[in-house]
Amino acid sequence: MRLPRKNPELNDAIELLDQHYVAADKNVSAAWARLSADEAVWIDTEIDKCLDKRYYLENYHTIKTERNILKTLYPFWDHQEMVYEAMQEEWEAKDECNLIILKPRQTGVSVWTAAAMFHQTIFHPHMFTMVIAQDIKTNTHLYNMCLNAYYLLPWWLRPEYIYKTKTGAIEFQRVDEKLRGLDPGLGSMIQVSPANQVSGVAIGRSISNLHMSEVSRYPENGLYEADIKPSTRSAQHGFRVMESTGLGRNGLFYEQWCAAVDGETEFRPVFIPVYKVRKYYKVADSTFELADDEKNFNERIKKENHFAIPDAFWNFYRTAFRAARRAGSNAKSGFIESYPLTPAQAFQSSGLCAFDKDSLEWQQLNKACRPTYAGEITLISIDKGANTSDIVPVDEDEILPRRKSGRGGKRFHVWEMPERGATYYVASDIALGNGGNYTSVTVWRAGEGMEPDTVVATWLGWIPPKRAAHVISAIGLFYNSAEVACEYAKDGITTGNELRDLDYPNLYRPQYKDRLTHQASNYLHWYTNSKTRDEIIGCMNEALLDHTVVIRDEDALDEMIDFAAVDGDRIEGQGNEDDQVFSHMIGLYCLRETTKHLKSAAVAEDKNRDDGQVFIYGVYDNFMRQRGQYNTNAEAIKAQGVNPGWTVRPIPVTNANTLFSPIFDQMGAEFELHKHGVHSTEILPDMVYAYRSAMQNFGSGQQEIDDSW
Repeated sequence: MRLPRKNPELNDAIELLDQHYVAADKNVSAAWARLSADEAVWIDTEIDKCLDKRYYLENYHTIKTERNILKTLYPFWDHQEMVYEAMQEEWEAKDECNLIILKPRQTGVSVWTAAAMFHQTIFHPHMFTMVIAQDIKTNTHLYNMCLNAYYLLPWWLRPEYIYKTKTGAIEFQRVDEKLRGLDPGLGSMIQVSPANQVSGVAIGRSISNLHMSEVSRYPENGLYEADIKPSTRSAQHGFRVMESTGLGRNGLFYEQWCAAVDGETEFRPVFIPVYKVRKYYKVADSTFELADDEKNFNERIKKENHFAIPDAFWNFYRTAFRAARRAGSNAKSGFIESYPLTPAQAFQSSGLCAFDKDSLEWQQLNKACRPTYAGEITLISIDKGANTSDIVPVDEDEILPRRKSGRGGKRFHVWEMPERGATYYVASDIALGNGGNYTSVTVWRAGEGMEPDTVVATWLGWIPPKRAAHVISAIGLFYNSAEVACEYAKDGITTGNELRDLDYPNLYRPQYKDRLTHQASNYLHWYTNSKTRDEIIGCMNEALLDHTVVIRDEDALDEMIDFAAVDGDRIEGQGNEDDQVFSHMIGLYCLRETTKHLKSAAVAEDKNRDDGQVFIYGVYDNFMRQRGQYNTNAEAIKAQGVNPGWTVRPIPVTNANTLFSPIFDQMGAEFELHKHGVHSTEILPDMVYAYRSAMQNFGSGQQEIDDSW
């Protein structure tokens, strides 16, 4: 049969040799006897070439396409090349191959993998190949593909089989018992079974080759751990592939994928993004223009993966996405899961997410990216600061170790180095450091005016609570001696106490939101309770909806997607940690609580103020406490000196009455006086003190007001 092959000249040779087979009345032994010496040598040479998997797949393995056309696997599609390259690297490095493949739907990966398994079975003796399908229908399809590939091989390339079943088994062995004693034949077998009927099939056998297809659709019956996995351990030079589209954030495939990404199994993760599958390209006309988020994602992929996404893909994706969105939220989630741009999109979470999912997806596509620097940071001392010599630039092709793998190394990821004059905030969520949850530290940069608040660095890993205080101090000092909010509960109590013992200069003090004076409390650190928990969740969700935050850490966004409530239960990580979620939320909330002055209209308009406006100049320390006011900018800069993190800011005279221009803070004595008609220039300390004293007497039982720093 003439087929499209990489080497089309093979068709002539195959037809010539088929004449011997026909003349011998399709008797293989008689056909071999009719061959000339040159023909036998040619066949031996060709069989040797077929030991190379690529040569065999591109020239001899026949499949039936969606249009019922018979062809070989030549040429490999781009995403099939990805799988082949990963497979070859695994063989060369380990003399075995273990892949877990996360893919879009209908990419031909199942067909390609089945073909590779078939090659491994018929060209290597004593192989037991197990193919597991999601259901009976798929089982029949995969088995028929094996049979069709076998029968469409040239007669001189087909191994002899002793039996085959209708439902899923074929054993390659000598049929003649007398010959079998002298030459047993290949001695290999293929077993194709549906996932709900595999139990016991592999007991007593060593699985050499394993193909698990559409694993996310398998029933939850403990099949893999109890039956399949033990049967693969004794096999040498094993070839094992799990492949599937995603289906929710639970189940065997999701667990195995996460474990592989974290380096906890022998499987190598391979993600096939939908934009690399050419069948999902739709030619765009000359009027087609990319949206801003599409441009941003293109730039990220070009920088990180050296791949230029064509307009034809976005033309397809837009149309299909709009149709799914019109069909409802479930259809939209199903579309994103079936055609993922990122691995996180391939696993859509269940339950009611605490945050707006569209906003999280926007952050993933537009803001998430690899860090610019990575490494470790340690504390020298509070006076001498941090040791940052181990923080190094991230190379373009560098594969950073997964911080959740528990193996350590480069736990500090940096997107922006500290800048003089910028305001930063550090928040932490502390764990015990013994292999359970992770300690998470988030560094925010406060945006001025309309600028968003931005995550500039994160630290994630296992570390004892007391040592965590030293890392947090180092990070805080590195970022202009930023204020630190430590979650003061459970393991965080040890960390918080150590921060105070270290005499870290800027520790968070909660503010009384339910008191007229809005004063700071007399205790340190952040504490999450039923009241503050809802506040920080609401603060983060509002910021995401308004696009007033930038979150670059993909691990953090992944946790935020899973931060949900199921059946009305408590909001928490569903099948995922929520350590980074809390350090991000605490940091954003405390940042906005202590830096309201940066968002005021005066600061936002400072760059465009009229030359005729009269200003004085305030000097602020890294806690944003005003250390003095001066008539000229030069005097303020002189007072600023060389203090790290101290800044000079112009203050319109109408707002320069008290620290932080509190008449614009929407709270406190100064604001109340201004609201009731007192001009800002008349709000002097004596008046503020008298008003606060009156409020104190009015609200008996309140704490004594302490204005000292």
